[in-house]
Amino acid sequence: MTGSFQRTLGQTGDVPIPGYYDNNLAADAAVFRPGSGTWLATLSGGGSKRFDWLGLASDVPIQKRPALATPATPPANTALPTISGTAQVGQTLNAGIGSWTGTTPISHAYQWRRCDSTGAACANIGGATAASYVVASADAGRTLRVVVTASNSAGQASATSNATAPVPTPSAGEYFGTLPVGSAVPRTDADCASRVTRNPWEPRPENNVANHTVPSGPVPWNNDPGWT
Repeated sequence: MTGSFQRTLGQTGDVPIPGYYDNNLAADAAVFRPGSGTWLATLSGGGSKRFDWLGLASDVPIQKRPALATPATPPANTALPTISGTAQVGQTLNAGIGSWTGTTPISHAYQWRRCDSTGAACANIGGATAASYVVASADAGRTLRVVVTASNSAGQASATSNATAPVPTPSAGEYFGTLPVGSAVPRTDADCASRVTRNPWEPRPENNVANHTVPSGPVPWNNDPGWT
């Protein structure tokens, strides 16, 4: 039931419940009277309203309108992605996402890029989309960067790391590969030649290049863990 009333708005025990009671989006002064379950409102557009028996003495009044949901905000980068590790052929580099703001949850994707020695003229490295990257022989003399793309329900944004130092170019005859920890390998032809058993018919000392045939006897090997 609705109607007008001429009385002081508020008595002992009333609970203030301001709200929008005349649909004009301007706040209206109102109270809830628990003893009678009555709502009394003075309307911002003029007049007043009274709502009887819309509540009971045991009801718990809502103190304010529920807040509207905050719109999601897209990711924004506040600190560039980082690269850790040694920029050397065969070594593993790891990407850090940097810092981002925006509505959570935020997911991250990676793209490694190969650049010139100054960090410019970059191009994506095919298949290099994980958080880590093993430096390849094609990276020698080049620098590397990683692009991190952050995504959430409101959109996405990308940020690029600083470039690594130029990847050193392996010296002639140097071997790079993946070996168990503690393994040792010959690094030059001269070193290889000193460790290979030559066939008896080969002239000496003129034959001073590596012989890559299967040795006919035991070959000394370098098991020094300090060999690099």
